[in-house]
Amino acid sequence: MSHVKSVLSSLRHKISTSKHELTESLSRNGEKNYRGGSEKDVAQIISEEQEWSSSEEDAADFPHHGQTAKSLDEFLDNDDPPEVKQLYGKLPLMQSQDEAPVNHIWHTQWTPLTVVDPSHIGKEVAFRARVHVVRHMSAKLAFVVFREQTTTIQGVLRAVEGGISENMVRWAEHIRTGSIVTVKAIVKEPEQTVKSTSTHHAELDIQTMHVVSARENPVPFSVYEADAATEGHSIADRVRLSNRVLDLRTPSAQAIFRVQSSVCRTFRNYLEDQGFLEIHTPKLQGGATEGGADVFKVNYFGRPAFLAQSPQLAKQMCISADFGKVFEVGPVFRAENSNTPRHMTEYTGLDLEMAIDRHYHETMWLIDATLKEIFKTLYVRNRKDIDTLKQHFPHDDLIWLDETIRLTFADGVKLLNDSGWTNDDGSQQSEYEDLPTRGERRLGELVKEKYNTDYYILDKFPTAARPFYTMLDPKNGRVTNSFDFMVRGQEILSGGQRVHDYKLLKERMEASGMNPDDLKEYMQAFQWVAPPHAGAGIGLERLVSLILDLGNLRYATLFPRDPKSFPAKPVSQLRHPEDNTLNRRKGRLPPLENLVANYGDATNTSWMDERFQIWRDEKTGAAIAYVPSHDRAICPGNPLCDPRQLEDVISAFLTWLRKETKLRPLFILVGKEVEDVLGDNLGWRSFTNVAEQRVNLANNEHLNIDTDVDRKIRHATKEGVKVTDYGSEVPDEVREKVEERIKEWQTSRQGPQVHLSEITPFKDSSHRQYFIAQDGDGKFNSLVVLAQLAPRYGTQVKWALDFPGAANGSIESTVLTALKAAADAGYKSCTFGAGATAKLSSGHNVGGAKEATLNSLYQTLAARFNLDRKTGFRAKFNTLDDALYLCYPPRGLGPKGAQAIVDFFQGGASGNLGSLILKYLLSSPSKFNVTVLTRESSTSKFPSTVTVSKVADDYPAAQLVEAFKGIDVVISAISMMGMHEQYKFIDACLAAKVKRYIPTEYGLDDLPDWLVELRPMFRIKHDVRDYLVSKEKDGLDWTCIVCNVFFEMGVQSGFFQLFWPDKKAVLIDGGETKWVATTLDTVAVAVVKAIEKDEATRNKLLLIQDFRTSQKEILDAIEEKTGKWNVENVAYDEWLEEAKEKVRNGDDGALSKLTFGSVLPGSEWEKREEFANDLLELPTKSFKQVMESVLQGV
Repeated sequence: MSHVKSVLSSLRHKISTSKHELTESLSRNGEKNYRGGSEKDVAQIISEEQEWSSSEEDAADFPHHGQTAKSLDEFLDNDDPPEVKQLYGKLPLMQSQDEAPVNHIWHTQWTPLTVVDPSHIGKEVAFRARVHVVRHMSAKLAFVVFREQTTTIQGVLRAVEGGISENMVRWAEHIRTGSIVTVKAIVKEPEQTVKSTSTHHAELDIQTMHVVSARENPVPFSVYEADAATEGHSIADRVRLSNRVLDLRTPSAQAIFRVQSSVCRTFRNYLEDQGFLEIHTPKLQGGATEGGADVFKVNYFGRPAFLAQSPQLAKQMCISADFGKVFEVGPVFRAENSNTPRHMTEYTGLDLEMAIDRHYHETMWLIDATLKEIFKTLYVRNRKDIDTLKQHFPHDDLIWLDETIRLTFADGVKLLNDSGWTNDDGSQQSEYEDLPTRGERRLGELVKEKYNTDYYILDKFPTAARPFYTMLDPKNGRVTNSFDFMVRGQEILSGGQRVHDYKLLKERMEASGMNPDDLKEYMQAFQWVAPPHAGAGIGLERLVSLILDLGNLRYATLFPRDPKSFPAKPVSQLRHPEDNTLNRRKGRLPPLENLVANYGDATNTSWMDERFQIWRDEKTGAAIAYVPSHDRAICPGNPLCDPRQLEDVISAFLTWLRKETKLRPLFILVGKEVEDVLGDNLGWRSFTNVAEQRVNLANNEHLNIDTDVDRKIRHATKEGVKVTDYGSEVPDEVREKVEERIKEWQTSRQGPQVHLSEITPFKDSSHRQYFIAQDGDGKFNSLVVLAQLAPRYGTQVKWALDFPGAANGSIESTVLTALKAAADAGYKSCTFGAGATAKLSSGHNVGGAKEATLNSLYQTLAARFNLDRKTGFRAKFNTLDDALYLCYPPRGLGPKGAQAIVDFFQGGASGNLGSLILKYLLSSPSKFNVTVLTRESSTSKFPSTVTVSKVADDYPAAQLVEAFKGIDVVISAISMMGMHEQYKFIDACLAAKVKRYIPTEYGLDDLPDWLVELRPMFRIKHDVRDYLVSKEKDGLDWTCIVCNVFFEMGVQSGFFQLFWPDKKAVLIDGGETKWVATTLDTVAVAVVKAIEKDEATRNKLLLIQDFRTSQKEILDAIEEKTGKWNVENVAYDEWLEEAKEKVRNGDDGALSKLTFGSVLPGSEWEKREEFANDLLELPTKSFKQVMESVLQGV
């Protein structure tokens, strides 16, 4: 029946929507049956409007899905006689009146529903309960299910002559679920077993029913809906946990907390029986309990204090005070910026500490006995609760042994390594380093396979994994007298022997970077002598979560606290009140820039770029951006409108898109509100692999910077770097120099560039704030631009550019200055924009198999484009992730859709030469065994078929030699900035007996003297080649591949003097001279072919090319796609001399002109004997073919 009601409700919604759309269509005089269009078209419509505007719109124009529902009280206004009306209705507000209202219900003793069973049949009962669900059967019959905590029972409300009326049945049917009622009823035997309630063999014949408290507002889900869901999949975790009070009413939630209560009671009772004393320790402390940064700082009357990371210090002080054995059940605070299902910022600790006689294992085995007592008690006392939970959280009962398995940490590591398990970097686990979470889980699986137990002890943990107060092992100082207890492959308890000797404790504390004076009271306890002691701490929520296999410890937490708790309150005041989409002014189309400042998040600030097409809604003034890519419309970012208009605006846009463009929509980088509209209302699918990376300025999180950042900022300060806040107005002379530095930055970029925005910092300057760093010589080092967002989002670090040759720490100093300025200006939040997450997670309507497939694709792209590079930098400023979603209609993604998204983000950027070489090596029929050498600090990911060898960032000789042993050919793909490192590579190749070295050559061949003089890096390039050739006699062969210029990079970066932001071309001597150009793809193929053709390419310089082209030919192709550009014609000699003079005067922005100046005289490589296209069997590519590819994203 509920299904039928759902269908009817949906049908009413569709009819209502259709009526609205029809009204809307007719209201536009039949001109079109959709709203909106291009900004130009909508601006024209609005400029011509006379009477109509959204502020004057009749209420009938708004979609009202059905008539306003009657209130519950209105159903009481009927023709029932007084004696019938007294059987139902709403009771007066209960205010503990001395005199009860004149109603016999108040004088009745309530009967608990838990006791109502077949023995009560025929008896009258009175009770108070919630309405769980109402089932309409007919005008005279309804079933009302009542709920008291977790007990449910069915009531029958039947209209009969002279008693219950049809009006009462109708009234009861409109009581919202969750309302509290008082009822008198006769218990009777049901006609058949009632399977939908917890009471199966008795039901209630309702006599009277009165409302005590009526629910008036809608709820995101009912307890009935949550209870009916199986395996916890019907209602998403985020929905349940965001509406915790509702969720706590469910039988499964209540069962969890009854189990949790039993855990605490058993813990307390067992330890008291063992002679333990319960204590209550303070949660405010003068120093961090365990050292490190994971601690909450508080202002204690102007002095710093900390929330206790554990009761550890106070427990030990009690042992020093001769309490002997103590325990506590109390809160623990950890400032870990982690949003995983197994971490919380506040949880309940079950802690104990005890004096020991001879060995810390006395404590370990007592804890083991305590836990096994807890396990046994739960499976007896809470058997019914556990069985209830299994309906929603399916799992097997916990298995433990009478004699618990104890493994040393070294034993566990050996078991792990012997199984073939490796860390993420391919290395085996060390017995002196802590286990990663993945290793813990795998070890749990291995222990289960070998010993058939879910519960075991891991003893003798490495020193590096334990806090300062842990006692070292007497035989091996690299391990400690400490242990973890493991359940289902995860740690639930950490403990061990504590350092009780004052001198040793002080040494350990100082070695950990802590000041003993900060914990003076604690240190006194040991200065005044403490007995040997040991103890442990158990995470209550984690223990319960793992016993019940809940998957997320938030379900075992009453009101979870994590880094996302206490979000900043949204600010409703618009920055441009005149451009409110709820009340668009007649004759005015809100400027896009103002809409971004009113409603926009980080992604919206990119909409001013030329590639974004903007749809505008003439009704509201709202805007949605899209970029055509293949046959898709990629729609990045939230619609710019009031959140209450999202459904209406999105529907209007999709209708227009379908009728006018035939493009298929894909929404990307949208927030939760948009994802809910698309998923809940339109049935779209969604997932998230990207998050807005925000800094909470209100809590001064930007000041708690990473130590590495702090060190770099100090270095920049010593180098004389100063940051200037220019506000929104940058002087022209400064702006010109910054733009030159930006061009140089763009030219120096290596690898595939994933980006949303073009670098156009001076657009919309009224909503920008500029921070520019200069060193003591006046050289511009870095630029940070803040963009103003909607009040609820704050501001954005739109661009943070570290220019070539900048002092180390310059960009960090500039970013921090900008964040401080934003905080001082009153912004509560600042985002760095979207950043990649570690994995892909499903949202609406995406099943597990589809999620796994999408995540696999995502991991491949993340490795290809180094998507985690920005994320790592931003994390140093304490960013928190705020999920962004990709949403698509059913069957609307597929391979073409995925490629469209990739092309959108890549924006036509050039490929990464190293990645392309790797690609062709792996696909070569020669089946090379490939090893990638990379720096330790690199976060790049590589295919699983590749061996990865990491060395220190400064490429130590010994590490290089070791890495090169057994290698036949070394290929360098290092950037021009690291060209000098190749001397080390060549020497290491000789020492490791490598057969051949292919240097970073690739680019220009013949270099004029003036270029080498003014750009010294080119001298290094030729010197490296000469050095390599000189080693030929020592047995090291070589091959140099020269391609002249990388074509894609030259087109996109402005290197060819074609400047995209201004659509301006500087043509030298008319732009007619032709020169050699080569694509990155061809260079990569040539490298692999040179290795395959070993003998023919040994000790040779090979010239390759795709075609010869000119500035004019490239410009003609661009203008065909984008329209006319502004052209400036200059003479070569004058242009080159001007560039040389700028470089001599310290203007590094002109360096790229010198390089292009060496290309311009032209080249004809086909006539040279080194020309190797035929030798290498390189495929032929035409200019037109390549140019179409380069311009695809334009």
